[in-house]
Amino acid sequence: MSTTFTVSTDPIHASPDQVWALISDLEAVERYAPSVTTARYTSEHREGLGASRHCAFKPMGTVEERVVGWQEGERLSIEIYENTKIPFTTALVDFDVTPNGEGTRVDITMTYTPRFGVIGKAFDRFGIRPQLVRGMKSMATGIKKTVEADLAERA
Repeated sequence: MSTTFTVSTDPIHASPDQVWALISDLEAVERYAPSVTTARYTSEHREGLGASRHCAFKPMGTVEERVVGWQEGERLSIEIYENTKIPFTTALVDFDVTPNGEGTRVDITMTYTPRFGVIGKAFDRFGIRPQLVRGMKSMATGIKKTVEADLAERA
């Protein structure tokens, strides 16, 4: 009983490589995802398949994540395989980076399984999903703002 949704960034005034540099840095999520208070690597390697991180959220909750898909410059797939105080059992989040005119777009697709079976599925429709969509939209906005602010600082 998985649920899937996709949110997209507004056009980002940056190259796909510049956007990829941000989202492929697993610790950088705390810079562009407003709900993430801390992110740290839990693996020795920093990129590619198997790279992993621990994230803490406000007001509460943590996740353990690992990279399960890595197409350099194009797609990053992160599996949430363990969590505390989060209303789903497991999740997969795909970040697809594509050129968009003179800039870049990131499509963020989340597939997750709500906790508590049939009751969880009912609660998902009215509580969990709207909250997750808001969070992913905030993340999409944060990616755009962070990449563009970083470029402006370098100019």
